[in-house]
Amino acid sequence: MAFIRRFSDVEKLKAEPLFRNCLLPDIVQTFKERKKKGQDVFPAGRKERVDFYHKGGKLFSYDIRNGFTTHNKYASVIKADYPNQYVTGINLQAISSFIEGYERIKENCSLYSGVEAQGVSQVYGRFSCAKHTREHRVVVLDIEISLRRSDDEIDLEPQETARAHSDRIDLVLLDTESGLIRFFEAKDFSNGEIRAAPGNVPKIVRQMERYQKQLNASHIHEEMISNYKVHIEVINQLFEPEMPLPAPQSIDTTPRLLLFGFDQAQLTGKLQGEARRLEEDYGLSVYTKGDIKTVNPNTLFSGGRQRW
Repeated sequence: MAFIRRFSDVEKLKAEPLFRNCLLPDIVQTFKERKKKGQDVFPAGRKERVDFYHKGGKLFSYDIRNGFTTHNKYASVIKADYPNQYVTGINLQAISSFIEGYERIKENCSLYSGVEAQGVSQVYGRFSCAKHTREHRVVVLDIEISLRRSDDEIDLEPQETARAHSDRIDLVLLDTESGLIRFFEAKDFSNGEIRAAPGNVPKIVRQMERYQKQLNASHIHEEMISNYKVHIEVINQLFEPEMPLPAPQSIDTTPRLLLFGFDQAQLTGKLQGEARRLEEDYGLSVYTKGDIKTVNPNTLFSGGRQRW
């Protein structure tokens, strides 16, 4: 199978101190419950592992063989020497555990994410399927998924341009009432892939065509439904939400485009024409939202008043 979302070590992960004491609160707490904003962590199930994302980067990964791992760029953390914030050769010491350096590792993780990855994280961080209390009908079920057999298990280097060189769908949203799954590619207004000179096709068009072709493959459709049912069982066991997630029932094979990161002047000017061209000339479903921090997942899922 090309698309696998199975994780067999739920109880062992739940017993891990890093998960229990650090990651879990950052995953399940809602925006309203937080004293400190912007600390959300999103869990993404993979083939016998769980990846944990923060502000556009993969903070940690966990599997039964290796336990927790993180990139060495994130883990390059020294012990804090309070109240002195400066270090010398005498007091220069590395952290002894991920728990000790957890907050600094999170800071480092966020430093390697570009503006687009940071923007997308505003959606999956706040509207995660793993929140203890569900505040909206629609939740983010998965992120950064590849439908290619060779790509799904490949780790990307933590750098600002990593997303640009990978063919992965940014957001997978689930309507918990209907059981419908929809897929969203997100682009910042500054991304040149959404536009092209007259006579040329914008790169985003080809990208969305590839996604639609992949999603329309019958074997992918069947694999995704069955594997996301398993994935939801894992989420319910790991995070014990007040209202357990329901099993998905169907998939919308038409990917949608979320454009964000612009002001009103840009929307009524250049972007409006570009969005109309993507819709009318190439048949894309486009949803525009200037400040991605104000996205409502229910409105995003349905398209609201913006053209679809």
